[in-house]
Amino acid sequence: MHAHYTHSTDIHILRACSYHDGCDLIAIGGDYGVDILMVGDSQIRVIASFHIGSRVTALAWSPKSVSPSSSTDWILELAVATIDCGLYILTRTSLSEESTFRFGGGLTGHHGKVNDLAFCGGRGENSMRYVGSVSDDKMLMIWDLYPDIQIQESVPGMRISRRQPTAYAIQFSHPLISIGSHLSSDKEFLVADCKGNVYITDWRSDPENAGGLDFRHSNILELTEPLAVISSAGSFGSAVWRPESANIVGAAYGSRFAIWDIQNLNGGQPSQTGMSFLDGSTHFRWCSSSPEYFAITSKRPNGCATLHMYNLDYLKTQPTTVQLAMKSHIVDTIDFVGSEGPRIAAVVGRNVVISNVAAEKSS
Repeated sequence: MHAHYTHSTDIHILRACSYHDGCDLIAIGGDYGVDILMVGDSQIRVIASFHIGSRVTALAWSPKSVSPSSSTDWILELAVATIDCGLYILTRTSLSEESTFRFGGGLTGHHGKVNDLAFCGGRGENSMRYVGSVSDDKMLMIWDLYPDIQIQESVPGMRISRRQPTAYAIQFSHPLISIGSHLSSDKEFLVADCKGNVYITDWRSDPENAGGLDFRHSNILELTEPLAVISSAGSFGSAVWRPESANIVGAAYGSRFAIWDIQNLNGGQPSQTGMSFLDGSTHFRWCSSSPEYFAITSKRPNGCATLHMYNLDYLKTQPTTVQLAMKSHIVDTIDFVGSEGPRIAAVVGRNVVISNVAAEKSS
């Protein structure tokens, strides 16, 4: 454990920036807004604060983001969701102060808690243009942040000209709890619901179409695990693509985890499964710097703040247990941070704890 930061409120969401030019950045969402943290070798520094006025439920880094440590011409940009179904784009640059732009809401947006956000994958301009959001209302919504139609947005005391994002909604059968994308493609999202179903959804019919979008609801793959419905019991955690390979998907649900190899599917069933926390898992995260490793957390009210770290090549062995705090604490959320390490950023109450798990990974 080598760095620590205490926030003024409980921290509900933490997301590390996975893009190379922003790999030392972390965004945390509290009761009233978002803080951007820059992580050094032994310290954490706040470099931007956005006041929203509502509890944050989801965060996603834009591919535009560049850390001040990487360039003097830096930019911070995120998509954010709040408990009142609000959606925002937060921006700060080396030349401008914090900017908050609200979109969605009302009859055109979600009417249930937004549980996760993800920018479109791929490596082109579309990766910065489209954002997917998933919610308890069973909807996946794809937002075009730069539509061709310009709409006037009302601002107290003035009127400004700004293009409001437009959206396309895709209906699912159950509440949705996570969404992800991959650098290898800009037309697929990885979507998971609360029942343990995982879908790879092709949301565009023609990714090269530069004009109007032709959306379609096409689940090109549905990944299932026979024990998911029994084991999840409403506590499904998350599903995530392996960073360096879109053929590998990992997920945690209930007391179990599953790994799918898309090139060797057997009726959509996982190639490997295992037990995690008996009282339920909450987050599954791959390590981008050492992609054979992944971590799973559990919210255990009467336990210690711990996580399990696994080696994909040795799943039959016991996972390494990393303890982040003593008894009566829980790990609310985690993410791997940095291009070197692995290092884990974990939320324990109002605290962000950065732990270097390089020693643990070799065990």
